[in-house]
Amino acid sequence: MHEEKGYILWLSRVPGIGAIRLKRLREFYGSAKAVWKYAETNELLNIQGITSAIAQAIIESRREFSLEEEIQRLTKMGVNFCVIGDPDYPTPLLSLYDPPPILYMKGKWLPQDEKALAVVGSRKTTNYGQLVTRKLITELVHYGVTIISGLARGIDSHAHEAALQANGRTIAVLAGGCARIYPRENHRLAQRISENGALISEYPPETDVRAGQFPARNRIISGLSKGVIIVEAGRKSGALITADQALDQGRDVFAVPGPITSPNSQGTNELIKQGAKMVTSIDDILEEYKSWIDHKKKANGQTATMFSHPVIDLIGYGAVHVDHLYRNLNLSLPELHKLLLHLELSGVIRALPGGYYTRGDV
Repeated sequence: MHEEKGYILWLSRVPGIGAIRLKRLREFYGSAKAVWKYAETNELLNIQGITSAIAQAIIESRREFSLEEEIQRLTKMGVNFCVIGDPDYPTPLLSLYDPPPILYMKGKWLPQDEKALAVVGSRKTTNYGQLVTRKLITELVHYGVTIISGLARGIDSHAHEAALQANGRTIAVLAGGCARIYPRENHRLAQRISENGALISEYPPETDVRAGQFPARNRIISGLSKGVIIVEAGRKSGALITADQALDQGRDVFAVPGPITSPNSQGTNELIKQGAKMVTSIDDILEEYKSWIDHKKKANGQTATMFSHPVIDLIGYGAVHVDHLYRNLNLSLPELHKLLLHLELSGVIRALPGGYYTRGDV
C-alpha cells in the first residue's frame, strides 16, 4: 500500500470530512500526508468549509488514529478500500466534480465493469415494473453489461436479483457503510452481490444510513454507469434525483413508459416528455452502444431449449392463470402441475399469487 493511501484513509475518518473538504485539504497542503505532518488549527481555518470544530477534530485524530489497527479492522470485516490514484479505483468516477476520495468495497470492481448501466426506480413496484426490470436486465447481461443499482427495496432489489439470476455481474452502491446493510431484509442479497460483483460505499463500514446520504450515493450510481435506466418512478421518487445527476455528469438517461393512470409511471413519463430516451425494448438501449452488440454471450443450450417450451409461448410476457394453461395444453391436471413445478424449479417460470404464472426471464 502506497503511503498517501493510508493518510487519505486517516483523513476520511475525521468527523466532518467528506469528499469536498478532503479535496480542499489535499490541494491546500499538497497531500494528505502533509495535512498529517503540518496542519495547525489557525492555518486550517483558512480553508473553505473547515470550521473550528473540524479543525480541532483533525488535530485530535492524529493522536488517536492507528493505520495498522484500522487495516486489521477492515480486513476482519472483509472490506477493502481504494483511493483516487489507485489502479483499482473505478475510472468512470474520475470525471465527476466531486469523486469520492476513498471507496470501501466488499467484492471487486473489475475493468469489465466499466461497461455498466444503472437500473433504478420506485421502492413501491408494480408487477409491470418487476416484469420490465427482469426482461431488460436478463437481456443486457447477455451482452456482458454490469448492472448497477442502490440495493433499495423495489426496482433496485429486482435489478440486482435479475442480474444474479442471469449469471451476470452487479454492483450495489450503498447509502451507509458495508457493515450496515439497508434495508435489513437485503442482507442475503448483499452477500450474493459481493460474491458476484461488489458492494461499494464512500462511507466507513460502520456508518449508519441517513436520509441525507442517499443523494450522495445516487451520484456514484450514475457516475459508475454509461447511462441510467429509470423503470418506475413517481413524481417525487429518488430515482429522479439519480436521473438529474446523470444528466449533470454527461451520462445517458433512459426511461420506461408506463400507464398514464399509474402513479408509479408519472415520473418516468415526465422524463420522456423532457427528453429522456424512451425504452420499449433492449434495442432502444443498444442503439446508443452499438459496439456492445458484437459481444453477446451465447445462451446455455438447456436454458434456450427451456425458454422455447410451449408453456412459455402461452405465457408470453404477461401473467397467465393455470386454468388457461390447462385448457390449451394436451395434459392432465396432475401432469400439468408436475410440469409447472419442474419449470419453476428450473427458473423458467415464476408462480404468482392467485394461480398465475409468468416467465422467469422477465
